[in-house]
Amino acid sequence: MPVKKLTIKQDMFVKEYLKDLNGTQAAIRAGYSKKTANRIANQNLSKPDIRSAIEIAKQERTERTKIDADYVLIQIQEYLDHCFGRKLIKKTVNVEGEYQTIEIGEFNPTGIGKALELLGKHVAVQAFKEKQELYTTVNGVINAKVTEMKPEERLARIKELQKKMGYDNGVK
Repeated sequence: MPVKKLTIKQDMFVKEYLKDLNGTQAAIRAGYSKKTANRIANQNLSKPDIRSAIEIAKQERTERTKIDADYVLIQIQEYLDHCFGRKLIKKTVNVEGEYQTIEIGEFNPTGIGKALELLGKHVAVQAFKEKQELYTTVNGVINAKVTEMKPEERLARIKELQKKMGYDNGVK
């Protein structure tokens, strides 16, 4: 399905959104009012043509830069190997007046911590996912979004919604 032609502001919104994935800031930078930027961002991001334009632009950027999730993870892994001293680097050193090239591994605990933090936060890993989103479905209809709840609270909310919908014979 071809993408409908976007307005100039919508096109700017798409370009600005790709910078930081912040809809409100993208709306402001695209020329929308600061007072309504949050609402406009939500509206724009819910429009199929704009969502499609964003996805196409992301894909084009990935093809152009050759940077995708795999590339990022590989670079972080290489950095982590270097910080652990597993990846040797060549250094030229002066030993008693004679220059020699040696291979050494340098242990960098600060770098290790940062690399592990980046790996954990990566969208494909999400080891430190700070917010969980759960959509409950009753009879095939999405009826609630439950966020930042303890597991027992989520389960109670799901059961409550199922009972309200007349489907109370257990959580699916």
